[in-house]
Amino acid sequence: NPRFRTHFLTLNPEYQRKADLFVANLDVQYAQILETLLDKYRKLGELQTYAFNLDLNIQLRFAASVDLARFIGVSETEILHNEAEIDDFFL
Repeated sequence: NPRFRTHFLTLNPEYQRKADLFVANLDVQYAQILETLLDKYRKLGELQTYAFNLDLNIQLRFAASVDLARFIGVSETEILHNEAEIDDFFL
C-alpha cells in the first residue's frame, strides 16, 4: 500500500535514513563490482589484441595467447605452452 509506506516513512524518519544508507551502500557495492568487471573486460581486450596481432613476432603472440588462456580460466593442463606441446597436440 503506497499510502501506508509514505505515511510510515513520514512518521519514522530514522527508518528512512537507514533505508537511504542501505541503498547508498548497495550503490557503492554495485559500482565496485561494475568497475571490477570493466577492468577485466579491458584486460581481456588487451590480451586479445596482442594474441592476434600479426605485426608482433610469433613468440610475443604465443606468450599473449597463453596469458589470454589463463585469464579466461583455461586449465593449465589444457594450455599449449610451447612448440613441442603444439606439435604433440596437432600431430
